Amino acid sequence: MELGLGKHRFLTCFLIFLYVAFVFYLDNLSDSGMAVAVMYVIAVLLASGFASANVIRATGTVCVVLTVSAFVWGHYDDLFDDSLARCIFSVAAIAITTVLAVRNQRGTDVLAQRAGLLNLSNDAIFVRDLEGAIQFWNRGAEKLYGYRSYEAINAVSAELLNTKFDVRHAEAMACLVETGRWEGELVQTKRDGSQLTVASRWSLSRDERGRPRAILETNTDISERKRTEVKLQEQERERRVILNTVPAFVWTNLTDGTVDYLNERWTELGIDLSGISRRLENLIHPSDLPRWRDLWAQAEQSAEMIETECRLKTGSGVYRWMLMRGSPLMSNAGEVVRWYGVMNDIDALRQTEEALQQAHADLAHATRVATLGELVASIAHEVNQPLGAVVTNGEAALRWLHRTPPEISEVRDGLDRVIAEGQRASEVVRRLLSLSKKGVPLNKSVLNCAELITESLALVQRELMRHDIAVDVDISAPDVKVRGDKIQLQQVLINLLMNAHHAVLEVQNGARNIRISLKLSVTSDVLIVVQDSGHGICRKHQERLFTTFFTTKRNGLGMGLSICRSIISAHGGRISLQSEEGEGAIFTIELPACST
Repeated sequence: MELGLGKHRFLTCFLIFLYVAFVFYLDNLSDSGMAVAVMYVIAVLLASGFASANVIRATGTVCVVLTVSAFVWGHYDDLFDDSLARCIFSVAAIAITTVLAVRNQRGTDVLAQRAGLLNLSNDAIFVRDLEGAIQFWNRGAEKLYGYRSYEAINAVSAELLNTKFDVRHAEAMACLVETGRWEGELVQTKRDGSQLTVASRWSLSRDERGRPRAILETNTDISERKRTEVKLQEQERERRVILNTVPAFVWTNLTDGTVDYLNERWTELGIDLSGISRRLENLIHPSDLPRWRDLWAQAEQSAEMIETECRLKTGSGVYRWMLMRGSPLMSNAGEVVRWYGVMNDIDALRQTEEALQQAHADLAHATRVATLGELVASIAHEVNQPLGAVVTNGEAALRWLHRTPPEISEVRDGLDRVIAEGQRASEVVRRLLSLSKKGVPLNKSVLNCAELITESLALVQRELMRHDIAVDVDISAPDVKVRGDKIQLQQVLINLLMNAHHAVLEVQNGARNIRISLKLSVTSDVLIVVQDSGHGICRKHQERLFTTFFTTKRNGLGMGLSICRSIISAHGGRISLQSEEGEGAIFTIELPACST
């Protein structure tokens, strides 16, 4: 193409040369009295169509020189006749034309440079007159709309692009004329028929008198951005629908503790969503607030998920138990920028738990009472034995007093025995009463395990002896101690001993033995082992033996071992079973030892 353009320019220059030579020839031969040299103006104009300013000046200078030369050549004998006026007129016409052509060339170069800059823009830029006819169409417009420049020039832009305004066209034009600018969004159609959305910016150009002359329109394709915005809006609507249907109270929290979002479920608590610029801690029960603040302080430092239970104040002023979970949103720098969380209403669950705990306590008491019912004979023996000794020693003391002289020393010894047996009977009654008490809170103290076993065994000893059950006590660690509630631990031991008692009663032929031992484990924990010589427990029953309401007894409640496990767990220990069918059962209680 450059070669073709070079040939075109060369040909044009050659034609201009021939034309100048022809004019020079006519100027020298003409005697018509006409200013033939004025025809040199055409050569200057031809040169201005493709040449630079210097070439135009050179062309004008050559034409002036030829005009003067022709005048001197043809009129040297009379330089001051009418031919001089024609020469001056021709030179002036050539000079003026040259100056104007140079100025026009400079203006054209400036416009070309500006048009070149506009062509560098990726935006679609075009110039149209007040009627909408396109006067300039840059490459960005060609690329965006698919129309070449020669196709768009002189076409009405609104018709060519099937433009749809977000406001009325008249309003846009009125704003443009008043302020000189207008911005908005337009929907336009490309050459291939597809539509796009553009951010359009109009600038009004005025002439020297301030009258509107042309409109520069710059359009940026925002179709992808609009699609993204629509998609984000749809996602936001979906998110809100999802959050409002979640069966939980959703919240988001800024780093300063201010709540900036609550889902609609909060209205069920009577909390006004319009006033969400508040802090959650303002709704927390005063008793839970210190723990709440400590938890948040730790969470802000560790930036880890938090979970806690607290009481939340509703719109009616009533507090309800909530399970709160919160998770941080981290920035790329590793800093917390927002907290997201949910709260679940667990008030009914907490009430149910409290009711279950009360029911558990009631069942534990019922179990102790039932155990006492089975120990009636042993109780009678334990109480009657010291009472009988009291009566016997009292009668003997009376006889010794009636002797002459009275045997005072014997009386003193008899009364000492009366006092001792009375204290023994009182201790038996105290232990039984404490075991039968209901609703006694956990009262931990340091207990001697050997004494705990001895006292528990004394309560069931009579019942075991009545059925010829031998009890072997092996205390290898007599001084070991634990920290616990004496009554509850006695309940566990008595329950295990009575279970062993029932197990060995089923043995028709064979030894009826129960072995209870006290020792330390390799980890220095206290081990209390109750072993019987019964038939044992099958494996399928072992898996459920500690389950509430499961029992292998005909008239059992299925609560004893479940309560035993709960008591031992509350003391930081555990209870386990080892049994083989036909070889009896071994229950092991493991409790942490206490040094003081």
